[in-house]
This record gives sequence, structure tokens and C-alpha cells, in this order.
Amino acid sequence: MNLERNPGIFCFAEDSGFFDFYFRKLNLNLSVYHDVDKFRLHPANRRIACLKIPYPYNPRVEQLISKINCDLFIVLCTEMHTYVYNFIKKYDYKNFVFFINGDIDCKLNHAKIYTYMDWFRETSDFYRETDYLQRLNNFNKSYLFECLLGRKKPHRDQVYNHVKHSDKILTKYSTSEYSIDFANADEWVSDITPDNNIKYTVDEIKYMNRTIRLSQLIPTEVYNKSYYSIVAETNTDESFTFLTEKIAKPLIAGRLFTVAGNKNSLKTLRRLGFQTFDSVIDESYDSVSGQYKRIKAMLEQVDYLCSQDPELIYKKIDPVVKHNQELILNREWQQEFLQVFFSELKTG
Repeated sequence: MNLERNPGIFCFAEDSGFFDFYFRKLNLNLSVYHDVDKFRLHPANRRIACLKIPYPYNPRVEQLISKINCDLFIVLCTEMHTYVYNFIKKYDYKNFVFFINGDIDCKLNHAKIYTYMDWFRETSDFYRETDYLQRLNNFNKSYLFECLLGRKKPHRDQVYNHVKHSDKILTKYSTSEYSIDFANADEWVSDITPDNNIKYTVDEIKYMNRTIRLSQLIPTEVYNKSYYSIVAETNTDESFTFLTEKIAKPLIAGRLFTVAGNKNSLKTLRRLGFQTFDSVIDESYDSVSGQYKRIKAMLEQVDYLCSQDPELIYKKIDPVVKHNQELILNREWQQEFLQVFFSELKTG
């Protein structure tokens, strides 16, 4: 692909591998700068900054924006948090283009905004390229739900306090924000070699000759013991949705799930083409305002499903889970992004 004008591109050195990967995918030979002063001296008439919002927050992006004039700022938000939402609203200008991993609750007046489900793309890549899913089975399950809550957070406390005494729900909840207990063999894939350097579940590991984040691995031992999943997403803000590998995993595995997360999480999934489970449960909890009330309404549906025959439930939702699995595994998430990304580089 060629750009009619060879623009000068700035990106931070820390993000160069990320953007260089996409430039190579597009077969673009660009003048890319990591030094602001050299970028300012670029002879072309057009200057573009390709930026990635860091997590956790770092002021370097806003500091850069205040220092340079660009014809276009392309900003990738692979994480959605309150500070990212506020950043998007603050820089609602015509020369800004945002790619976000989710959705926001308002329309921008000037900037362009696109959805790029980077967590879905990254997670599904591993399962497309391996036979890992063959480890899953649908027989002789001991529990109705699995509830792996991860790091301690207030909304997860609420879920845990509701389900912890149920003999129908397999529940795990970390007492630490950092430690990963590989001794819990059913929570992690049993043939993972423990690595003392792994501090967070988001850390990358080598597995099946590929690189994957620990949190993206479907816990087969847990899934093979349970029918459904309670997904406790990263946050519960109501001004945006942020859908991660936590939801991607039951979609990939072909499971019914409920969500303790952002308001309108299920609505965002449906906008992306997925189907949800309103044929068997009341999913109006998704639109309830207030974290406590929304999660309480969701847990009422968990209780309801615990009183139903899971075989009959799955007969009703079989077309739904098959559709979702096919969509997340076969959709060209990366190609869709690249087409829009190139279009903005070319004409934005």
C-alpha cells in the first residue's frame, strides 16, 4: 500500500514495536521518528502522531500533545478506564482519531472514534492457531457455575459474598493483588511450568510454542467441571464499556455467562454481532444503573439458573453459543482495524 504523501510519523520508542508491527502489515515504508525535535524538522507537509494510551496512567501523551502541532493524532486505547474516557472527551478535536477497546456512552462532536477489540483479537489468535479447545468436554460436570474472580475489587467482593457458600458454584478469589498460586492446579492449566517471574496474570508466558498472557488461557479443568461462567470484568464504570479476555474466554469456549461489569456490556456485545442469553434469563440487569443494583440483579439470574436443568438450558442456547464461538474465532479483527487505520493515515 502507498500513501499519496509521505507523512512524518511520530510514536514513542516504547510503542515502536506495536506500531511498527501494523506498519509492516500494511507494507508501509514511512519516516518514523521517536525524537520530538527530529519529528518537527521532517520536511513533509503532513505530520501524524500515532499514540497508545499507557496503562497505568502516564502523562507523557498529554505532555507530547501540548508540545507539537500535528495534522492528525491517531490514539489507540487498548485499555478503557476512567482516565482514558476523560482523555477522549478532553481531546474531542477534528484532528483526533480514537480506536477504543469497547464503547463510550456519548457521541463525540468532532473527533472520530472506532471500535478495535484488541483483547478479543489477541485472545482468539491463540485458539485459532492451536488445538487447545479439544481439551474441553461437556459431560459429567460437578458445578453449574464457575466463578474465578481474580484480584480483589469491590464488585468482586459483592459477587463472592453472594456465591461463596453455594455448592453449585466453583468459586476462587485471590486474597492478594499480586501472588499467583500455581498450586491451585484446577484454576490454572495443569501443565504450565510455574515461573517465579510471573507477577500478574496479564504477564506473558510461552505455551504450546506460542506467546500468550496467563489470563487468556481458558482454565480447562474448571470449565470441564462447570456449565456456565460468572465474568467479573475489570471495572464497573457506567460511562463506558471495556470488554477483555475475561469475556472472550467463555465466548471462545461456547459457554453461557453473566457479567459483573460495566453497564451495557451485553449491549456492546450485541452491537459487535454477538448474541446473548435473553431466551433463557432476564438480561435487563445489563442496563441497571448503579453497580450494586446491577450486580444484584445479575446474581438473581445466577440463582435462577442454579434451579434449572443445564441440559435443557443448553438445548435452547446451542445456536447462540455456536454463533458466538464462530464469530470471535473467525472474525478478522485485525484486518478490520488495519483497513480503517490505513484509511486514516491516508486521508485523515
